[in-house]
Amino acid sequence: PSSGPSVASSACMSVETIISRSDGSDARVDLAPSLRRQLNSDRLVWVDLEGPPDGEIARAADVLRLSDETRSQLTEDIGKPRATVLDECFEVVVQAIEPDDLEPIALQILVGEHWVLTRHDGRIRYLDDHRERVLDSRELGRLHSLEFLIVMLDWHLGTFFDAAERIEREVDRLDEVALRADDDLLERLVRLRRRIALV
Repeated sequence: PSSGPSVASSACMSVETIISRSDGSDARVDLAPSLRRQLNSDRLVWVDLEGPPDGEIARAADVLRLSDETRSQLTEDIGKPRATVLDECFEVVVQAIEPDDLEPIALQILVGEHWVLTRHDGRIRYLDDHRERVLDSRELGRLHSLEFLIVMLDWHLGTFFDAAERIEREVDRLDEVALRADDDLLERLVRLRRRIALV
């Protein structure tokens, strides 16, 4: 397979494909029909689709030999968090948070035998960051696709802890302002803390 990055050129669309082998020879590859022959027990393929047009989704579905049911899941809006068992894989949808964005980004994860496909409509930085680490780790090919899902959900959960720490720091700064301000500001801050604790 090609050793170059499988990245489609568009302002808001990219396709990244990584194959990890148990011998540690991880690489970016093209999302091409020849990839089918490499799906076996000592290899794991991760296809990441960011804001892809239907043509790229269809190409990924062809390479992974997805059923009509699974293809339809890939062409619909990602929607709200859920877990679904499909014909040849299962689907998990989570809401990813980005440090500077107020709105979460829906992340669809399909997990099949020896492959994982992720789809999202906006950039998710922790996927970008960990993709580079995956290429350096030399261990992904030893994981089953279900184990890789667990690793990916751990990355996802970590972003919420990071967000909580940022909120806590901001609240601490507001605390300092509130102690020098009127009682009404202090009361609003107390209510804000209670809301954060309930989230």
